[in-house]
Amino acid sequence: MSGILVGLDDILTGFANANVSLPVEEIGAALAQWDAVAPVLLERLERAAPEDEALLWVSIYLMGEMRETRAYRPLCALARDGERLAEIIGDGVTQDLHTILARVFDGDGVVLCGVVDDGRADDAPRGAALSALALLAREGRVERDWAEAYLRAIGGRLRRDDVLLSYAWHQAVCDLQMEALRPMLDAAFRRGCFDEVGVGIGELHADFATTAALDTGEFDAVARLSAFTLGEDDEEELVTEPIKNPLRGVGRNDPCICGSGKKFKKCCLGK
Repeated sequence: MSGILVGLDDILTGFANANVSLPVEEIGAALAQWDAVAPVLLERLERAAPEDEALLWVSIYLMGEMRETRAYRPLCALARDGERLAEIIGDGVTQDLHTILARVFDGDGVVLCGVVDDGRADDAPRGAALSALALLAREGRVERDWAEAYLRAIGGRLRRDDVLLSYAWHQAVCDLQMEALRPMLDAAFRRGCFDEVGVGIGELHADFATTAALDTGEFDAVARLSAFTLGEDDEEELVTEPIKNPLRGVGRNDPCICGSGKKFKKCCLGK
């Protein structure tokens, strides 16, 4: 059946059952009818009802693919409730949220900073929001001077228990080659902000020479969602437990926790 013939009710039903099987046909239909489908999905995102978790999981990724700027503010609001967001997109908080936030960005960096600044929010979405800021600065979608001033402010108040946020800050400073902030890296290290990652100050400084190739580029929702689906013989449900600290016990040079084959420090560490 051609995707365009799949109606809205079928699309929503398919999305609602995404924890059973990935609704590839319904996703194609939604993309083909985005102008009609998007308002319904955005309304569901605003509500973020518990019964819509599977539907929202798919919807958030589609909004990222479509660069749906209307999703930016409700998604940032949801990111400030980190446990709730993790219940919806699971490991996507650490692996994809930064890219999705950058792709749906509506031009107002203050909203993104609100996620980072919210001390009540979980460390993972705060780190993802900071990584999104770095993406936006690299692409010239926020002013570099503004981003540097903000990173300076964040660096001065990093705490020992801000594990993911600290590494996201470090990675942003390195990727943006903000040499003026190196002394703040030393100060954060002395405060113990990187103790739980198990990395020395020399390695942190060495990362200035190995910046990531940051850009929002292509984002294929089906490909990304497929990375989280389970095999036919696996009877467990999709992982939706709140993410507290996936870094514990993983070395920087160990294989990445996402299974990409890259070293942890070159992949998900800092995202």
